[in-house]
Amino acid sequence: MKRFLVSGFILCAALTVACTPSNEVSNPPASASDACEGATASGAREKFSFSQISECLDTPQKMNAFVLNNMQWVPDFDQQNFNGNVYLPAEEVYRNGADDCDGMAEFIACVLSRHGYEAYNVGISVNRPWGFNVAGYVGEDGKKYAIINKAQPDGPFDSWEALAQVYIDAAFAEPDGVVWLFQPCLEKRVDGDAVLDLEHQVIR
Repeated sequence: MKRFLVSGFILCAALTVACTPSNEVSNPPASASDACEGATASGAREKFSFSQISECLDTPQKMNAFVLNNMQWVPDFDQQNFNGNVYLPAEEVYRNGADDCDGMAEFIACVLSRHGYEAYNVGISVNRPWGFNVAGYVGEDGKKYAIINKAQPDGPFDSWEALAQVYIDAAFAEPDGVVWLFQPCLEKRVDGDAVLDLEHQVIR
Protein backbone atom coordinates (compact mmCIF):
# COMPACT_ATOMS: atom_id res chain seq x y z
CA MET A 1 0.00 0.00 0.00
CA LYS A 2 2.83 2.34 0.83
CA ARG A 3 5.92 2.95 -1.16
CA PHE A 4 7.68 5.20 1.23
CA LEU A 5 8.93 5.85 2.67
CA VAL A 6 21.60 -2.61 41.13
CA SER A 7 23.86 -0.57 42.13
CA GLY A 8 25.13 -3.15 44.60
CA PHE A 9 24.07 -3.12 48.23
CA ILE A 10 24.14 -5.43 51.27
CA LEU A 11 20.85 -6.68 52.61
CA CYS A 12 20.87 -7.82 56.22
CA ALA A 13 17.78 -9.95 56.48
CA ALA A 14 18.79 -12.60 58.99
CA LEU A 15 17.80 -11.61 62.52
CA THR A 16 20.89 -13.27 63.96
CA VAL A 17 23.28 -11.25 61.80
CA ALA A 18 24.35 -7.83 62.97
CA CYS A 19 25.11 -5.18 60.37
CA THR A 20 28.24 -3.23 61.16
CA PRO A 21 29.44 -0.11 59.40
CA SER A 22 31.97 -0.63 56.66
CA ASN A 23 34.89 1.56 55.69
CA GLU A 24 33.76 1.23 52.08
CA VAL A 25 31.70 4.04 50.59
CA SER A 26 28.67 2.65 48.81
CA ASN A 27 27.50 4.17 45.55
CA PRO A 28 24.04 5.74 45.58
CA PRO A 29 21.41 4.17 43.36
CA ALA A 30 21.54 5.37 39.79
CA SER A 31 19.10 8.16 39.11
CA ALA A 32 16.66 7.96 36.23
CA SER A 33 18.72 10.48 34.30
CA ASP A 34 21.89 8.43 34.78
CA ALA A 35 20.09 5.29 33.66
CA CYS A 36 19.14 7.08 30.44
CA GLU A 37 22.54 8.58 29.71
CA GLY A 38 23.28 8.16 26.02
CA ALA A 39 19.73 7.09 25.18
CA THR A 40 19.49 9.42 22.21
CA ALA A 41 23.07 9.06 20.98
CA SER A 42 24.17 6.92 18.07
CA GLY A 43 24.49 3.28 19.14
CA ALA A 44 21.81 3.50 21.84
CA ARG A 45 19.77 0.72 20.28
CA GLU A 46 22.62 -1.71 20.98
CA LYS A 47 22.83 -0.63 24.63
CA PHE A 48 19.19 -0.33 25.65
CA SER A 49 16.42 -2.91 25.60
CA PHE A 50 13.06 -1.88 24.21
CA SER A 51 11.59 -1.47 27.72
CA GLN A 52 14.59 0.62 28.80
CA ILE A 53 14.53 2.90 25.79
CA SER A 54 10.77 3.28 26.13
CA GLU A 55 11.30 4.67 29.64
CA CYS A 56 14.02 7.05 28.49
CA LEU A 57 12.35 8.54 25.42
CA ASP A 58 9.80 10.51 27.42
CA THR A 59 9.52 13.59 25.20
CA PRO A 60 9.02 14.09 21.47
CA GLN A 61 12.39 15.85 21.27
CA LYS A 62 14.22 12.85 22.76
CA MET A 63 12.31 10.51 20.49
CA ASN A 64 13.13 12.59 17.46
CA ALA A 65 16.85 12.57 18.31
CA PHE A 66 16.85 8.84 18.97
CA VAL A 67 15.19 8.02 15.67
CA LEU A 68 17.57 10.23 13.69
CA ASN A 69 20.61 8.62 15.31
CA ASN A 70 19.51 5.00 15.59
CA MET A 71 16.73 3.99 13.22
CA GLN A 72 16.88 3.50 9.48
CA TRP A 73 14.00 4.59 7.25
CA VAL A 74 13.73 2.06 4.42
CA PRO A 75 10.96 2.98 1.94
CA ASP A 76 10.55 -0.56 0.59
CA PHE A 77 11.08 -2.39 3.89
CA ASP A 78 7.78 -4.27 3.83
CA GLN A 79 8.14 -5.29 0.20
CA GLN A 80 11.72 -6.43 0.71
CA ASN A 81 10.99 -8.45 3.84
CA PHE A 82 7.33 -9.51 3.60
CA ASN A 83 6.39 -9.14 -0.06
CA GLY A 84 3.58 -6.79 0.88
CA ASN A 85 2.27 -4.26 3.34
CA VAL A 86 2.74 -5.16 7.03
CA TYR A 87 2.26 -3.25 10.28
CA LEU A 88 4.70 -4.51 12.94
CA PRO A 89 4.51 -3.99 16.72
CA ALA A 90 6.76 -1.25 18.09
CA GLU A 91 9.12 -3.66 19.85
CA GLU A 92 9.74 -5.57 16.63
CA VAL A 93 10.42 -2.35 14.74
CA TYR A 94 12.92 -1.41 17.45
CA ARG A 95 14.56 -4.81 17.28
CA ASN A 96 14.92 -4.56 13.51
CA GLY A 97 16.32 -1.05 13.71
CA ALA A 98 14.63 -0.23 10.42
CA ASP A 99 11.23 -0.01 8.77
CA ASP A 100 9.21 2.05 6.36
CA CYS A 101 6.78 4.83 7.26
CA ASP A 102 4.14 2.66 8.98
CA GLY A 103 6.64 0.86 11.20
CA MET A 104 8.41 4.03 12.24
CA ALA A 105 5.06 5.71 12.96
CA GLU A 106 3.98 2.76 15.10
CA PHE A 107 7.22 2.74 17.11
CA ILE A 108 7.28 6.49 17.73
CA ALA A 109 3.59 6.84 18.54
CA CYS A 110 3.59 3.81 20.83
CA VAL A 111 6.47 5.04 22.98
CA LEU A 112 5.10 8.59 23.21
CA SER A 113 1.66 7.29 24.17
CA ARG A 114 3.23 5.41 27.09
CA HIS A 115 4.35 8.78 28.46
CA GLY A 116 0.87 10.27 28.33
CA TYR A 117 1.04 11.94 24.95
CA GLU A 118 -1.96 11.77 22.68
CA ALA A 119 -0.12 10.08 19.84
CA TYR A 120 -1.19 8.11 16.79
CA ASN A 121 0.03 6.28 13.74
CA VAL A 122 -1.56 8.71 11.29
CA GLY A 123 -2.65 6.95 8.11
CA ILE A 124 -2.90 9.23 5.10
CA SER A 125 -4.68 7.80 2.04
CA VAL A 126 -3.83 4.33 3.34
CA ASN A 127 -6.83 2.90 1.51
CA ARG A 128 -5.29 3.96 -1.79
CA PRO A 129 -2.39 2.49 -3.76
CA TRP A 130 -0.20 5.43 -2.72
CA GLY A 131 -0.46 6.13 1.01
CA PHE A 132 1.70 7.27 3.87
CA ASN A 133 1.97 6.93 7.65
CA VAL A 134 3.53 9.33 10.11
CA ALA A 135 3.70 9.52 13.90
CA GLY A 136 1.46 12.39 14.99
CA TYR A 137 1.03 13.75 18.49
CA VAL A 138 -0.63 16.62 20.33
CA GLY A 139 1.85 19.04 21.89
CA GLU A 140 1.52 20.94 25.15
CA ASP A 141 0.11 23.84 23.13
CA GLY A 142 -2.76 21.68 21.89
CA LYS A 143 -1.50 21.74 18.33
CA LYS A 144 -0.56 18.74 16.19
CA TYR A 145 3.00 17.72 15.35
CA ALA A 146 4.61 14.89 13.41
CA ILE A 147 7.94 13.11 13.74
CA ILE A 148 9.65 12.01 10.57
CA ASN A 149 13.33 11.78 9.62
CA LYS A 150 14.08 15.47 10.08
CA ALA A 151 16.10 17.47 12.61
CA GLN A 152 12.91 18.70 14.30
CA PRO A 153 9.30 17.50 14.40
CA ASP A 154 7.04 18.94 11.72
CA GLY A 155 4.44 21.43 12.89
CA PRO A 156 2.63 22.97 14.57
CA PHE A 157 -0.58 22.20 12.72
CA ASP A 158 -4.06 23.35 13.67
CA SER A 159 -5.70 20.08 12.63
CA TRP A 160 -4.95 16.52 11.59
CA GLU A 161 -6.13 17.40 8.10
CA ALA A 162 -3.56 20.19 7.89
CA LEU A 163 -0.86 17.80 9.05
CA ALA A 164 -1.86 15.24 6.45
CA GLN A 165 -1.94 17.84 3.69
CA VAL A 166 1.75 18.60 4.12
CA TYR A 167 2.64 15.03 3.18
CA ILE A 168 0.09 14.95 0.37
CA ASP A 169 1.62 18.14 -1.04
CA ALA A 170 5.05 16.51 -0.80
CA ALA A 171 3.71 13.63 -2.94
CA PHE A 172 4.03 11.08 -0.16
CA ALA A 173 0.35 10.16 -0.48
CA GLU A 174 -2.55 10.53 -2.89
CA PRO A 175 -4.75 13.60 -2.45
CA ASP A 176 -8.28 13.55 -1.06
CA GLY A 177 -7.82 10.17 0.64
CA VAL A 178 -8.64 9.15 4.18
CA VAL A 179 -6.98 10.55 7.28
CA TRP A 180 -7.13 7.92 10.01
CA LEU A 181 -5.65 7.94 13.49
CA PHE A 182 -4.57 4.39 14.31
CA GLN A 183 -4.22 3.53 17.98
CA PRO A 184 -0.55 2.63 18.55
CA CYS A 185 1.07 -0.28 20.40
CA LEU A 186 0.01 -3.23 18.28
CA GLU A 187 0.07 -6.59 20.03
CA LYS A 188 0.95 -8.56 16.91
CA ARG A 189 1.87 -8.19 13.26
CA VAL A 190 -0.96 -7.24 10.89
CA ASP A 191 -0.72 -8.06 7.19
CA GLY A 192 -2.14 -6.59 4.01
CA ASP A 193 -5.68 -5.26 3.90
CA ALA A 194 -6.23 -6.34 7.52
CA VAL A 195 -4.56 -3.08 8.55
CA LEU A 196 -7.70 -1.28 7.42
CA ASP A 197 -9.64 -3.08 10.13
CA LEU A 198 -7.36 -1.90 12.94
CA GLU A 199 -8.91 0.38 15.56
CA HIS A 200 -8.80 3.97 14.34
CA GLN A 201 -10.47 7.35 14.47
CA VAL A 202 -11.79 8.66 11.20
CA ILE A 203 -10.85 12.29 10.59
CA ARG A 204 -12.06 12.13 7.02
